[in-house]
Amino acid sequence: MGRSALQILVSMVVIAVAFAFFTTAAAQDEDVCPIVLDAALETVEQACSTVGGNSACYGHEFITANLRPGGDALQFENPGDQVDVMRLDSLRLSAINPVEETWGIAKLRLRATTNASQLADMNILAFGGVDARNSVAARSVLPGRVVADASQNVNLRSSPTQDSFVAASLLPGTILSVVGTLEDGSWYRVEVPTLNVHGWLVGDLVELDGDPAVLLVETGFEAYFSPMQAFVLQGQQIDGSLICDGIPLDGLLIQTPQGPAQVRVYINEISVDLLPVATGSALLVQPVQEATGETIQFNVLQGISTITTDNGTSTAIEGTVVSVPIDQSGMPIGEPSVPMGYDPTFVGQVPVAGLGQAIVIAEPPSEDIIAGYNVSPWVSVDPIDEGATNNTETSTQESGNIAEPIGRDESDDDDDDSDGGGNEPEEGRDEPDDGRDEPDDGEDEPDDGGDEPDDGGDGPDDGGDEPDDDDEDEDDDEDD
Repeated sequence: MGRSALQILVSMVVIAVAFAFFTTAAAQDEDVCPIVLDAALETVEQACSTVGGNSACYGHEFITANLRPGGDALQFENPGDQVDVMRLDSLRLSAINPVEETWGIAKLRLRATTNASQLADMNILAFGGVDARNSVAARSVLPGRVVADASQNVNLRSSPTQDSFVAASLLPGTILSVVGTLEDGSWYRVEVPTLNVHGWLVGDLVELDGDPAVLLVETGFEAYFSPMQAFVLQGQQIDGSLICDGIPLDGLLIQTPQGPAQVRVYINEISVDLLPVATGSALLVQPVQEATGETIQFNVLQGISTITTDNGTSTAIEGTVVSVPIDQSGMPIGEPSVPMGYDPTFVGQVPVAGLGQAIVIAEPPSEDIIAGYNVSPWVSVDPIDEGATNNTETSTQESGNIAEPIGRDESDDDDDDSDGGGNEPEEGRDEPDDGRDEPDDGEDEPDDGGDEPDDGGDGPDDGGDEPDDDDEDEDDDEDD
């Protein structure tokens, strides 16, 4: 055998060995992936089962958190370690590594604001090679309480004006979390933990424990979001499919509870409304490199969502996916795509067990159902800080097997059947004779300026939250 022939033979043997090695390594990675994923999710379920409200829990290695205000780095040490999301500036999670058997997972539970001045639990499971940066302005929080005569209740309003709708009627002594103020201190933005509501109170009716100078100064009409209810999501440009083919390895799972409240989140300045359905809503959000460029994909696993950019809105029912093109900084550069059925095999492997609440992942609907769906008769997507609601009742409509927003029943528009304890207000409609006009509101205090013959005319009607007109005279005395 000649020298050149021997060299060719040796080269072929080397290539064959290398190919066999890498093929074996890849196969081993494929075998290891399910083991790593199962172990990681089991750790998350055990370590983060009791994660508190507005907290981020370290579920599985590795995660790095940058904290406000100095941006110091926090390396979680043990699964189950938690950090207050009020302090959180960003999270960076590690991509899956089958060799090291690591896969970064964090579980967040937020007290998210809704379109009805309520606070609702929202779960987020962040996993794999993603970075999430908090876009909500930092706030200081001061403890406080309602101060008023023992016989008088106090109105919590949706905005710092006397004609905004009443979100709740508060008893003297009610404990508050004070999170903002007007520049002159005449009104405070507060959360009421015992009632799961937020809104504005007249400053003279709030006793603060601390210096109001530390509070965030507002105009009173900004959208109000809890920490991490608005964030920027970026992938780490890691092709996980080369390691664990066909398994979602990087992204966010977002879950809202069942009920009549609409939750809005902002992801990379894309407005995402998770609409009120009986089952609650669940989304898989992923940065994805497509043939046409980078996108963020929104897979609706359960419920209904609207995806809105400056260029348009797309309504996605469960079982569908919508893509939004983004630039290199992650910001949207076009309109959301038309919804289409997602890949049920791929989505079926999403780690929903890490959320801790059951999710039934929907099958993709037919093209006819997707094309024929129209959400507009049921849903309002007005800014949630203006108190927009969805004319919701407590039943669920069905269209085939697709959950729809909790439906509107016009026959119940005039019902006054709530107990005055902060139940969800109905959407505002002019009702000149709804039985709740308050012509004597100003008699006790002539300078009230707040006679409210139609409390729901400019904003959502309070839905009967104040059924006792005699008490309301006293309430509005303490509202000025």
